[in-house]
Amino acid sequence: MEAEKPLIKLKSNNNNISKKSDLIWTLDGIENQRDAFDFLKLFENRLFVYSYMVEKIYSNYSFVFPNNEHHKIAVLPNHHAHHDIFHNIKNEAIETTDIAIFPGDIVGEKNIVIKIPKQPYTSSKVFPLKEGMAFIYALYQKEGKDFLPVISNGDLKEYQNRMPCLYLHNIDTKKLAKTIAPFQIQSIKSIIYDSINSIINDYKEN
Repeated sequence: MEAEKPLIKLKSNNNNISKKSDLIWTLDGIENQRDAFDFLKLFENRLFVYSYMVEKIYSNYSFVFPNNEHHKIAVLPNHHAHHDIFHNIKNEAIETTDIAIFPGDIVGEKNIVIKIPKQPYTSSKVFPLKEGMAFIYALYQKEGKDFLPVISNGDLKEYQNRMPCLYLHNIDTKKLAKTIAPFQIQSIKSIIYDSINSIINDYKEN
């Protein structure tokens, strides 16, 4: 099927984005939009962006407020960095997790925290980022899976007291193996692990 032609063009680093692209994120329903944007910028190029429409993962991109768009954020991939774009990532390989990242203020913490949804026999839990990531990795490894978080359109939300939060999706490598080669999967795993470790080191507990 022929791709839909862009309705508008946003000029930045020679990238063009369709107004209907899922790389245009709406902020409707978020009252404190500047705080939400500033929180999202903390993870720019560090939590990778998945596009359901084009089935790609972008690891080199910018978040911007388009001048001609109100209440929206644009994700502008760097198309000159071809090695930072992963193709043929089918929608079925991206799963929801209900895991969310928050500013620590929400629970009286200094740094970023992560909320892990209710598990069998346990209630939801909030951890400092480093401890929470270790807990999540252990949960996934117990099930024989990898935890490879990505974000996509709709993952930026507002929690209690107008606090921004960012929900995480996960890449299911078993489903991914149906469409891309093992060396490509290993490349994705390595770059995501390195990026997550970078985030943890920047926001580790004092």
